[in-house]
Amino acid sequence: GGYDAPAHSRDESLRELRIQFADNMTWSRGKHIMKWGADVRHMSIQDSAIFTGGDDFGDYSFDGTFTGQPWGDFLLGIPVYSTIADTGPDFDSAVRHYGFFWQDDWKVSPKLTINFGLRYEYHPPFHDRTLQITNFDRRTVNVIVPNEASRKLAVPGFVASIGDTKILTAAEAGIPETLRFADKNNFAPRFGFAYRPFNNNKTVIRGGFGVYTVTILGSVLYSLIGIHTADVRAFTNGFAAGRPLFQWPDVKAGAEFIPTVGTADFRTANDIFYRDPYSMQWSLTGEHEFARDTAVQVSYVGSKTLKLSVSPDLNATLPQAAPYDPSKKPFPNWNIIFSRDNGGISWYNALTVNVRRRMSRGLMFDSSWYWSKNLSDSEGPLPNSNVAENGNRIVDSRFLRLDYGDVSYTRRHRWLTTCIWDVPVGKGRAHMAGVNPVVNGVLGGWQMSGIVILQTGPYFTPRLGSGRDPSGTNQQNRVSHRPDRVGDGNLPEDQRTINQWFDTGAFVDPPSNIGRYGNAGVGILIGPGTAVYHLGVGKAFDIREGTKLRFLSTFQNLFNHPNFGLPGNRVRTSSIGVISSLQTAEGAGPRTIQFSLRLEF
Repeated sequence: GGYDAPAHSRDESLRELRIQFADNMTWSRGKHIMKWGADVRHMSIQDSAIFTGGDDFGDYSFDGTFTGQPWGDFLLGIPVYSTIADTGPDFDSAVRHYGFFWQDDWKVSPKLTINFGLRYEYHPPFHDRTLQITNFDRRTVNVIVPNEASRKLAVPGFVASIGDTKILTAAEAGIPETLRFADKNNFAPRFGFAYRPFNNNKTVIRGGFGVYTVTILGSVLYSLIGIHTADVRAFTNGFAAGRPLFQWPDVKAGAEFIPTVGTADFRTANDIFYRDPYSMQWSLTGEHEFARDTAVQVSYVGSKTLKLSVSPDLNATLPQAAPYDPSKKPFPNWNIIFSRDNGGISWYNALTVNVRRRMSRGLMFDSSWYWSKNLSDSEGPLPNSNVAENGNRIVDSRFLRLDYGDVSYTRRHRWLTTCIWDVPVGKGRAHMAGVNPVVNGVLGGWQMSGIVILQTGPYFTPRLGSGRDPSGTNQQNRVSHRPDRVGDGNLPEDQRTINQWFDTGAFVDPPSNIGRYGNAGVGILIGPGTAVYHLGVGKAFDIREGTKLRFLSTFQNLFNHPNFGLPGNRVRTSSIGVISSLQTAEGAGPRTIQFSLRLEF
């Protein structure tokens, strides 16, 4: 047993300010309707840089090492551990973003309308008025801070931990004080058309193409805050010449606890040439009304997204057929250097067939079948794996294709149907319209609704157990390595059980010091699908004029069909291939029945 002294966190005060100015104009002339405008947004944020629970006074533990009793150690002020944080003031950062557009809607003929335009966006990085941002320049292997005043804010623990690494000002490094160059390439053209081939409203063909930028805001700023201006150190107490190494009011030992060079982490630097990710999207849709109030629509949607964020460890060594050798690190003064880089890509293609009927004669439905394929090497959050802010912790930035595969949350096939049916019995309906009020109150006026969701399973990836490093790169605790694949891995559907969902023998642990990564790909296994049927039954009872009592009953997962979660995916663990959870999204969990009454007046 032992005691942890209460730690006092700094009071956190988050203040955000957003000011937006937008102005749009429209000019109509002949067959053209032209629009243009501007959007200017000022954003500022003030927040605390909190790194540990004892930012103000430290965090201490007492276990009886010195007196035999934890309480005795506390009374004498002799902690066995102490954690001390040296942090700067609340940061205060601001930025101003600009957007401009022009477009023209051109009615070429009664059958054809074309629209085209161009948008430009300028998203410079945040500027921190407290000068507490820090970046790492991989070109010169130096730490970069905004200016000389910022350099003077560097705390001793940080300076000691980086050895002979220089701390340069932005001017000395030849970059802006925002510590990265602004992206000035965000030109986004747009084009679209609508064509009615038979000169009526029953058949229409639509298509379009556009470029869209993705703005990365908060995490880019937060990852640079408090690196050279803050330091968190943990100290272990002990005996020296029969006395504790430190005792209150001293909260740490002396020079012997100076940080060891090569153990400091940088989380997370930004590439100084970082660009906003952007996506090229295109679509083609055909729609035809083949019966009264009923139409069919077939759509194809595609996109290619480039320069997605990835988060490699810049200090990772190349794979080697030998145990990890820290002397081969590219930057020996550092341990981990995570960076936010461009480089990820995503390909998405989808086909949708939709049949829908507007509410007519008491019936409405909307039924869609989706087929989609989504491939990426930077999909972000992955089930059962390690991830990073705004991007996947990729295995190796020099071999991005190692992480290319099916995106986990995409289902290859999905069928979604919704419907509402006014049961044709009772007053004002097709059958028994003239029944007496008592019979109508029991049998008439009911409405039923339903939702059906049928979809194939999500993709997931086999992983090695913790601590395995066949590549000799020491990345086992930073990214999640994959095993070797010696078979397909996916079992036939009739052989899949919750105790063995996939062929666990298809994945093996690579030999130690093999000098390469496991060859199993990303998203090569398919998890359990989903089958959900929801039902709603309701009716409004007339109490008197203007007053109704509405009854509603809902049955989620009506047939209580078990929709299983993902199986364990780590090789050489007892849980591999075993399913121990249920899905919960979209009401796929255990059957739930609810009844409700609502009085409306």
